[in-house]
Amino acid sequence: FHLPDVGEGMHEAEIGRWLVAEGERVAQDQPLLEIETDKATVEIPAPVAGVVVRHAVQPGEIAHVGDLLVVIDEQGQEAMPEPKTAEPAAPPPRPTIGLAGPGERILASPVARKMAQELGVDLRQVQGSGPAGRIMTGDVERAARAREVESPAAPAPPTNGRGRVLAAPAVRRLAQQEGVDLAQVPGTGERGRVTMPDLQTFLAQARPPETPAPILEPAPATTPVAPTPTPVAEEAAPEVQRIPLRGVRRTIARRLEAAWRIPQVTTFEEIDARKLVALREELKPLVAEQGVRLTFLPFIAKAVCQSLRAHPNFNAALDMENEVILQHAHVHLGIAVATDAGLLVPVVRNADRLSVLELARSIAQLSEAAQARRIEPQDLAGSTFTITNFGSYGGGLGTPILNPPEAAILGVGRIAKRPVVTRKGKIKARWTLPLALTIDHRLLDGADAGRFLARLRTLLEQPASLLLELR
Repeated sequence: FHLPDVGEGMHEAEIGRWLVAEGERVAQDQPLLEIETDKATVEIPAPVAGVVVRHAVQPGEIAHVGDLLVVIDEQGQEAMPEPKTAEPAAPPPRPTIGLAGPGERILASPVARKMAQELGVDLRQVQGSGPAGRIMTGDVERAARAREVESPAAPAPPTNGRGRVLAAPAVRRLAQQEGVDLAQVPGTGERGRVTMPDLQTFLAQARPPETPAPILEPAPATTPVAPTPTPVAEEAAPEVQRIPLRGVRRTIARRLEAAWRIPQVTTFEEIDARKLVALREELKPLVAEQGVRLTFLPFIAKAVCQSLRAHPNFNAALDMENEVILQHAHVHLGIAVATDAGLLVPVVRNADRLSVLELARSIAQLSEAAQARRIEPQDLAGSTFTITNFGSYGGGLGTPILNPPEAAILGVGRIAKRPVVTRKGKIKARWTLPLALTIDHRLLDGADAGRFLARLRTLLEQPASLLLELR
């Protein structure tokens, strides 16, 4: 079974964990393993029922679409227990495998032949335990262990059948950087796989000890000087820890590097949020009866959708290759969500058609799925405008960076009471909402940003108008 394309143009994935161990039975469509794509953790189901014979890749390794993931025996013979008989009077003799002549065929399952090739076992020297003396994988493993016991002095390094030592790509890169032959590193992983701790231990032992500085003989003195005790050198901890760039963090690094090449500018605004705070408090118990937790974000999302209708040039993208501006007919609203693995941006489809309550429900469902890393890849692609909420994590405000290829992104700060100078010149504490709008300056100008924020301000300072439009 090979790695499939789970959608959205996936090219590679990191192996997360195996849900079915080698030797265990698996049903068709049963979750077989977890992979981590650039956007989400995805469960891969078994394509057929059978016995998992071998995992071709291990957790932490990178597999490309089309690479072999697992070998499954559909016949299931490898996992069938040997039938027990009640003291047969004359058990049928099994063929003597070690005496097979040049023209005689050795009975062995295809999986056992493959394993024998990988372990370097001569099938003519293996006693078969299957029907009619058929050689099974367990027979090959026992023969391999017996050979190791007989000649423990010079064990061959474990390989993948092509003479290559078993190790993850990150381990190979570090070994290459340090000039280490992995065949010389004792492996403690499954089937002798060389793990990162194995390589780090080998490197620590291989480094020559530091030569102590020479002790200079002091010149003769009239007053004897007491010798200074030599300090005992402590083993220094590694100064740099090498952490592979994987999964969501790698995607964030790539996308932000691409975003930084776009000329962008940020404009700030502060909204009078007194009516917004009051309206939310009034609606919270009513919405809670429907099982939805009402935050400020659905109101802001609704105001953004209405502002995008009034200013469609913000709901757009720039195709530089074809020198054309792509203006979207509907709003697919990206909502930035912080997860343990990094930032994800689930997408509310056709957000401009949803009410405040429907937006609240959709945002909550997508955010929960993203934080649990169970969100579908298609729910993380295709946004036309993004909102990132600094305030939900205590941030006063920030400068959001564009989410390519979108034309703009809105940063939302924390709603709080701040000192405000009134028209009469007095200072009062009022609820305010800070906003930061970043635009692609190739598509939009500062005046465009000012008009968009002015529209947002009007809607959010009169939030009841957001409820008049049911959809």
